[in-house]
Amino acid sequence: MRISNPRPSLLFGLLLLSTCVCLTSCKNDGFKNGCLQFIDKEMERYAISKWDTDHNNCLDRKEVDSANAEERSGRLRVPKSICEDGYNIKTLDDLAHFPHISTIGFRAFRNCKSLETAHLPTIWSIWSEAFLGCSNLREIEFPKVREIGDAAFANCTSLTSVNFPNAQKVGFSAFYGATQVVEIRLPNVWKIPNLKDYYEYSENAKDHESYRSYVQSYYLSNSPVLEKLILSSPQAMGCQDAGVSNDNNCNILINPLKGDLSKQVTLILNESQKSNVSFENGVPYGWARTFWKSIQFVGNDAVPPEIKPNN
Repeated sequence: MRISNPRPSLLFGLLLLSTCVCLTSCKNDGFKNGCLQFIDKEMERYAISKWDTDHNNCLDRKEVDSANAEERSGRLRVPKSICEDGYNIKTLDDLAHFPHISTIGFRAFRNCKSLETAHLPTIWSIWSEAFLGCSNLREIEFPKVREIGDAAFANCTSLTSVNFPNAQKVGFSAFYGATQVVEIRLPNVWKIPNLKDYYEYSENAKDHESYRSYVQSYYLSNSPVLEKLILSSPQAMGCQDAGVSNDNNCNILINPLKGDLSKQVTLILNESQKSNVSFENGVPYGWARTFWKSIQFVGNDAVPPEIKPNN
């Protein structure tokens, strides 16, 4: 009597099971029983109040698609701060379901004390004061952001590190008052407002008293524990204020931090900027000598040793 080998049947069963599991996981797109599932119930409450067109407390696929179509202009449209409207949102991660929201608008999450994390891969721009006063915001991740507005993260006192790998422009006092920040990484930034820009803006913005009420200078940060500022873009940055002329040796930013951080912060620049720093007997002089604790140059083929100003 010939006995059939059960092994092919077993393999076929395992293959069928794995296929079913794969198909099930592939369909896990955030919808359950026809409704979009949210991590944060307060964000769900906000989204339903904004996009639930049939008022059944459920955002179905059609409504989500419609919301994405509505937001193609790329702006989170809120009349004022969401949290000041009574939403105690802890995370913004749910906004990833709305990929056409590419901009966090003016004051959108201002004074949102409940907000703790914001990981948004779709955002390209953060407007002025967007997260001002979010004192419990401790984790941020915006890998696509190109521009950060004035005071966007001012007074975010729980932030310890800042990393915007693709940001190119940063506004006035973007991290001013974020007093626990130890490191700021802005490796592609080439534009930070200088003092002249600030005074010109102040004269043209008399209806925006809030800017001048806490932005008393153009400083990027005043964190008393800040140790490192990374501005390693190969693109030359502007460098001018009331005391420095805009000559060939001044193509990188001067003094983006509050003055009482002098000799505390290490500045990291791209090696291509080295020729724009003036040296005397092997050490930088002028603004580089009087302000920074040390200067390092990174990129290209090798990392030169740390360069320390004279004391």
